[in-house]
Amino acid sequence: MIHSPAPSDPNAGGFARVAAEELVTLQSFVKLLEQERGALEEGKADALPGLAAEKITLIEILSRCADQRAQLLGIAGISGTAVGMQQLLGSDPGAQEIWSDLLDVARRAAQLNAGNGFLVNQHLAHVDRAIEAISGPRPSLYGTSGTTSYGSGGSRSLAQA
Repeated sequence: MIHSPAPSDPNAGGFARVAAEELVTLQSFVKLLEQERGALEEGKADALPGLAAEKITLIEILSRCADQRAQLLGIAGISGTAVGMQQLLGSDPGAQEIWSDLLDVARRAAQLNAGNGFLVNQHLAHVDRAIEAISGPRPSLYGTSGTTSYGSGGSRSLAQA
């Protein structure tokens, strides 16, 4: 059964503490994504491996934070839905603010990550076009009819391959 926490409910305070730690980590993650964006926009590919390693570390920390959050919600008997979160945090304005900030930063991280993924795909497409310009078109492995295609224009059925 879901219950509404009393103003002194330790679950809300514990949740707020975990969410505050997650918020700090997520803010660091956003800064890292912004650095990645800059490296992608400036064509500084040599910076990307180091940023990727830092991202992995922060993602691992964020994953542990999410696990802690889920555990606290389970202990409190509250679902992780918006309604459940409102029940848990309803009596604690500080916790509400932390949660709201966490959601805002998470949205920003998702936007940056999607944008960075788009830039990576654009760079890869550019590299593919450059390789094709230098070496000619690469053979297609599969045609729409289930055939393999070769640079000379010939094709054969996959059953014959």
